[in-house]
Amino acid sequence: MNCCFLTKKFNLVKMKKYLIFLLGISMIFSYGCKQKQEKNDFKNVSWIRFDWEGDSIGNRYYEKLAMFVPFKIEGIPYEFSSQFDLGAPVTMIYGNSFESLLNEFPQIAEKLDTINKKHVIQGMKVGEFKNISFYLDTVKFINQNIAYFEGYGDPVSQKDFDKDTIIHIGTIGSNQFKEKILFIDFKNNKLAVIDSLSKDLEKQLIDIIIDKGRIKVPVIINGKKEYVIYDTGTSFASLFLSENNWNEYRDTTSTPDTLMAIAWGVQYPLLISNTNIEIKIGNNIFKPETIMANNLKPYYEFYKKEKIIGLMGNKLFFDKVLIIDFKKKKFGLINEL
Repeated sequence: MNCCFLTKKFNLVKMKKYLIFLLGISMIFSYGCKQKQEKNDFKNVSWIRFDWEGDSIGNRYYEKLAMFVPFKIEGIPYEFSSQFDLGAPVTMIYGNSFESLLNEFPQIAEKLDTINKKHVIQGMKVGEFKNISFYLDTVKFINQNIAYFEGYGDPVSQKDFDKDTIIHIGTIGSNQFKEKILFIDFKNNKLAVIDSLSKDLEKQLIDIIIDKGRIKVPVIINGKKEYVIYDTGTSFASLFLSENNWNEYRDTTSTPDTLMAIAWGVQYPLLISNTNIEIKIGNNIFKPETIMANNLKPYYEFYKKEKIIGLMGNKLFFDKVLIIDFKKKKFGLINEL
């Protein structure tokens, strides 16, 4: 079972909110943004703005639940947004949300290949748009292939696109940064993609595993080395584990809190417990107050198959700048640029 998962919050036409966990995406394709940066002079970098969206899960409100970037397809005048989700190995457009635009923009529709289905999303084979150029904020990505998740998302009518409303249309996955270096400046809500790192910055990074777009980071928890998948889609969690393995990491003297979450329309318990663990990533040490888990067997089976203990979200890094070198497979955190 190929599965990566995340928590999603997104705005559609009436700003209706949904919480989803994304599972099962494979295949990686190329990236075409050309931004050369030899000496890390960040004054000349074209930054990509991202925005946080918050919402409640059960009786708890999470201010930073999901990350969204402005998204615009060349040849279509409407403004969109897409969730920034490194837990998703591919960038995708949601079919139900985009379908009404296919007749209006035949030059885009003719790029859609639904016969040769190369990607698997949520256990379903899907097609893709070929050679589409788009913008993340003001940064252009040229001649990209984007998975078309047919049948997913809320239906959006033509009149809804004509309104002055930003429509959430898809997900930006980790494949978008293949062979590049990604900076996430959480303090200033911006991203950057460059081609090279200075030696000083490179020395601050640790080796990671990138397998089918999944970013596996080694962490030291209470002196023991483990691997986790880094997933920007689980922003609200420090660690997201399974009920089968979290007793090793949680405070077993405390009673877990249980909230109800939704995964692909199915409601299930989201477990939250206090913890006393210390997490070391490179030279950075974190002491989260809580960790999370669910009781779904497929997640635990996936963790075992991938030889990880679970997922690591953004909650640990809100005051950091995070660096992922997809070319050399390295990961690091610094306090500022």
